[in-house]
Amino acid sequence: MNAAQVLKIFQKGSPIVVAGKTVDPKHLDKILLKSGDVMYWVRDGSDRWISIDIGSDEIIFFTDLDEHLDPSEDLLIYQGDEYSFTFEGSAAVIDEDEEEGDQVDFKDFEHDRGEILRIMEYVVTGDVLTALGKKVPEEEIQKA
Repeated sequence: MNAAQVLKIFQKGSPIVVAGKTVDPKHLDKILLKSGDVMYWVRDGSDRWISIDIGSDEIIFFTDLDEHLDPSEDLLIYQGDEYSFTFEGSAAVIDEDEEEGDQVDFKDFEHDRGEILRIMEYVVTGDVLTALGKKVPEEEIQKA
């Protein structure tokens, strides 16, 4: 199942099984990047969430971490492993009512194993969140 198909199912409020875990969408945000690209962040009410990028047909399954990480400019150390800087974005967070709620700045760092650490800083609230995720291949995604 590709990213566009996953998004359509989530937009209907239906769950999906991702990497063997059922994700029941409770909150869907449209992330409008300053570049004009769009991503979607889907939360299931727990510490798990999905990042969907239709343009690159990429789905990342994240789990929030209860840790504040302080990266250098291009390197982040987490549990003794090195993660290299791969992406930085700034975006408006658009809620399900198409209202702009906050601005988010985020950075992605990737390990050689494919794990991604994302650090997100919300401008209005000042919240800083960190999540650990992994890209999910199409064969690991199915309808619930």
